[in-house]
Amino acid sequence: MALHVLFWPVMMYGMADADLGRRIRRAREAKRLHGKEWTQEYLASLLGVSVRSVGRWEREGTVPRGSIGALEQVLGVSLADDSDPKEERLRAVLDELREDSLIEADDVTYLMERYERRRRRGNSGVPGVAERAG
Repeated sequence: MALHVLFWPVMMYGMADADLGRRIRRAREAKRLHGKEWTQEYLASLLGVSVRSVGRWEREGTVPRGSIGALEQVLGVSLADDSDPKEERLRAVLDELREDSLIEADDVTYLMERYERRRRRGNSGVPGVAERAG
């Protein structure tokens, strides 16, 4: 099976490199081939780049300016998009709880700030309101 991918350069301004590397890795790991995660080697072969390049993108967050479009096409994601689906769902749930007067607006702000700090550290856990008191 031959995969033809269009290559076009994209400038990535204002994107944190570590976040880009994390998004590339997560998107690659979400892909499946015969029930297994895509390896860096497999992704590299699809893009026509070295395994070292893929590793560098994921580990160091170097921006693959010449391959970002192809990378997005192959992975089926927008790497320039900094949105986090978990954050959006969390925000929706917390807003609903606030509207129902089950939590205060300050709690929403606190929990969203905690979530963002944990996300930046690479920890996807969602803090509980009880942690605030402790």
